[in-house]
Amino acid sequence: MASAWEDPIRNSNQLTVFPTAALIRSFWSPIFTQSIAEFNRLSTAQRLGVTLVKSATAPDPDTDAGANIQVDVAGGRARARGLGVDIDESFSPTSVHGLTKVLSRSFGNGPDRVVKCFVFVPSKPTGNAPGGARVIGDGVKLFILVHEFVHAAGQLNNAEHSPESNPDVFIGTPIASPQLDVGSTPAGDRVRVGAPPNFTRFPPITMSARVAGLIRANWP
Repeated sequence: MASAWEDPIRNSNQLTVFPTAALIRSFWSPIFTQSIAEFNRLSTAQRLGVTLVKSATAPDPDTDAGANIQVDVAGGRARARGLGVDIDESFSPTSVHGLTKVLSRSFGNGPDRVVKCFVFVPSKPTGNAPGGARVIGDGVKLFILVHEFVHAAGQLNNAEHSPESNPDVFIGTPIASPQLDVGSTPAGDRVRVGAPPNFTRFPPITMSARVAGLIRANWP
């Protein structure tokens, strides 16, 4: 498990989330709003101890001021700056997954504590439909962003992804190999885990008791 959020943030039982202007201008804008509501629904049902709140204040590039989490659209490169640190990483615009980068700090001999998270979603997530390549449907976009919110809120790393034997919104590599199941229309697109007849498709979005327990362990 990655480091927990700093104590003042943990004690608030809340994370503020800032959408960049690029995200608001994109088709991700309504997905952003839906993803916060969906994460909070899961949090209430599973008693996670943390909720997400939209913020109008961007993270300051050099201090700990501003929102705890920033969500941005990336195409080719995932770039951001926080706590005086530059993030610059290759990120495919057509990928069907997101990316969460964590910035931490420590005081004295104390453990690292998370101060900021930067979440990136692809600018043109693409699937191969019968009529040719197209942008994936909103249900899969929702799955992608809620998955990244689980990373950020729970401070969970890829090694803690859910296995195929217990699939949920936190399914992912290298633990499992979810596949894009492209429908005849974008509304029919799903994330599929397993093989017929024993497979699971998302959405609807679910959270397992295992993942809920991992998140709760990082919140008072």
